[in-house]
Amino acid sequence: MSTSKLKADTADNLICVNFDPSRFPDFISVQSFVEINVIIKQSETDTDLTSDDMSMARLSDLTQFDRGHQRFIELATSQYALFRPEDIVCLAGGKMYLVEPQKSMDNSVVERCNKFSADKFLGIGCKKSAKYIEGPKGRGHENVALFIAPIKTPFFRQQSILDFLECRRFNVNDRSKYNAMKYAIKDLYVFNPLLSGKRTFQIIGLANVSARQMTFTDREGRQINVAQYFAEKYNVKLRYPDVPLVKGKGKTDLLPMEYCVIDDNQPAPKNRMNQFEDADMVKIAAQPPAIQKKEVRGFLGALGLNDLTLQRDGIQMRPHLTITGRILQNPEVVYADDKAVTPADDGLWKLPGRFIRCGETSQWGLIRCGNAVEVKMREFQTAYYNMCKANGVKIPEKPILIGKVDQRGLEYFFEEAKRLKVEFLVVISDKNIDMQGELKCLERKYEVATQNITANVANDAAGRGRATLENIVQKTNPKLGGTNFTIRHHQKFIDDAFGKNCLIIGVALSHSGAVDDVQRARGGIAESTSLSAVGYAANTGIDPFEFIGDHLPNNPHRSEILDLIPGIIQSTINKFHQNRKMFPSSMLLYLNGSSEGDFVLLKRFEIPLVFKKMIDLIGQKIPLTVIVPQRSNVARVYKTAPDPSQKAAQQNIQPGVVVDTGLVHPKINEFFLNSHTTIQGTARTPKYTIIHNDNINAGMDAIQHITYYLCFCHQIVNSPTSLPSPVYVASAYAERGTKMYKSMPKIGVTPNPDDIAENWIYDTSVFFRNKRINA
Repeated sequence: MSTSKLKADTADNLICVNFDPSRFPDFISVQSFVEINVIIKQSETDTDLTSDDMSMARLSDLTQFDRGHQRFIELATSQYALFRPEDIVCLAGGKMYLVEPQKSMDNSVVERCNKFSADKFLGIGCKKSAKYIEGPKGRGHENVALFIAPIKTPFFRQQSILDFLECRRFNVNDRSKYNAMKYAIKDLYVFNPLLSGKRTFQIIGLANVSARQMTFTDREGRQINVAQYFAEKYNVKLRYPDVPLVKGKGKTDLLPMEYCVIDDNQPAPKNRMNQFEDADMVKIAAQPPAIQKKEVRGFLGALGLNDLTLQRDGIQMRPHLTITGRILQNPEVVYADDKAVTPADDGLWKLPGRFIRCGETSQWGLIRCGNAVEVKMREFQTAYYNMCKANGVKIPEKPILIGKVDQRGLEYFFEEAKRLKVEFLVVISDKNIDMQGELKCLERKYEVATQNITANVANDAAGRGRATLENIVQKTNPKLGGTNFTIRHHQKFIDDAFGKNCLIIGVALSHSGAVDDVQRARGGIAESTSLSAVGYAANTGIDPFEFIGDHLPNNPHRSEILDLIPGIIQSTINKFHQNRKMFPSSMLLYLNGSSEGDFVLLKRFEIPLVFKKMIDLIGQKIPLTVIVPQRSNVARVYKTAPDPSQKAAQQNIQPGVVVDTGLVHPKINEFFLNSHTTIQGTARTPKYTIIHNDNINAGMDAIQHITYYLCFCHQIVNSPTSLPSPVYVASAYAERGTKMYKSMPKIGVTPNPDDIAENWIYDTSVFFRNKRINA
């Protein structure tokens, strides 16, 4: 980068660096270098890229958009960090971590992060990205905003594999635990600390031989084992010469556990975290707005962003952006006998009476799985029945099938349920038993609805946990075909925009595997090749705010759903027509899980497919609005001066706050809407991008209001959700589908996309197709 234009093919473009290899004795590959020449050549593009080039910010046509300028800003603002690797670790995706965070951050937070666990620490860093926004002057202006989101990421400590395993209470001499040990260390990058030049490799497991058994021919032609080699070469005696060697992909990638050291800067993936680490990380990372604001200011200094000047760097930073938002009015929540309640400012409300439409079952069963906790089964049965009765849910007082899962297995009780014509099973399991996938596979196979409750929750419900019991029954009613409540508003412009018969669809993805930053940087690929799922939900039931969904198999790691969209549109339009006896008059489609890079594909391919299905089924196009919610965006919206003495809920903005100026793109229609109460940390306010809207009656105000009101339709909790219910429910179906596909082998089924689409989705089941089964 340069602050002045360079002339091509001149001496000014040759940079010579005298190089002293003796300063880097650990790097064998550079010992022969004496000089480094850097030649700057003319870019192959037709135009120069400058920091003040805002042409892309003025584009409203996404197909013409190029992120080159934004990437340039991200790179330019990273120079300070990139040239200080001893102070700042830079990883992919704009993530930067402070090596000595105590210089910029609160020492109490730093201490908690450093003492996170025996084999991990929490890296204190931030995610930095550049976006186009209107800026402080609002509409008609363009600026580049640099978003800085503080993050806390678990990293493996630099320690030997021996210490790592002993931290996890493994006895390395216990051969029966070798498979568990392999899983614990697999994919870690390690090196030999005794070697003069650092050479890393990735662990694939444990070798079948130990250091005493593994022999090779040394340079003198002698047969020598690894234990002898370490004694002669490094003058060290192995403490455990008879345990397996740590193994990598290469033939020579073999090291004793005690001299196999985990390399620096390796994030710990979620599947390597235990439940206590997960809980502790959330507590540490979830900082309320007052503390997060302070942390952001600390990163501005630590990353050298405060020192940028327009004259020297071509970029000048303003520390924060103050914007003005609006508060939308809450809808009414309506129960049986037209009993309506208006949620409070925090979005919460209390159940005023019976459910608006009550589900029922002729027979039900109660099953116990596990014995870690003693469950008060009779007390729970009585309390559960009474709560169902109080809310209008019709179930027999006593279950016809009662039992405990033993050597007969879980499937035995589904066979019995089918024989006894049981339509609903309540399964109480221990928290440490991962049975959700298998349970839902059996649910679909035998067409018996299920509800899984953990033992501690069941005991709480059996005692004085009225709120817990109420929540359990709120889940039961939709599974039995009921509807807990509907919503009502008095905004005529919403009805004018979308009509009374708008088909509202949410689509969401659930991926089956991922690659962490270190693996990606080192050329790694996602290990999992399991099928992932696409979930969808739509208001195809009798009530216009009742969302019923399903899942469909998708190729893993794909973010586009071109081949699935037609089937989703066909299924939802057909069910809407069957249940409402009419075709929809308009369509509102939320596509969750799509990144900004997918927008062009969505506009070019997926939206035309939606129109094609409309014409095939309805005979004409109907007004269509397509919105992409992004909850994972890096923007954080909070009060101008959050009071650190208040709780997080009071520091955060309330439900209903919408921002559509200043923080949004200058040309693309988007808005930020906070629909939920945040009781821990700082609110993640979702961003909504309207990528298509041919509904001439649906202005921004109508779209914002209907999106907010849809957040009150989840049914299971007496509060709004962070995303609209069709998206929230679709995400739950996507997650369920992925779990089912992974668990199918447990019941003897090989997951196959064609077989799943025919026999394992809910739409092909007469019993399930019109029920909210994933409540």
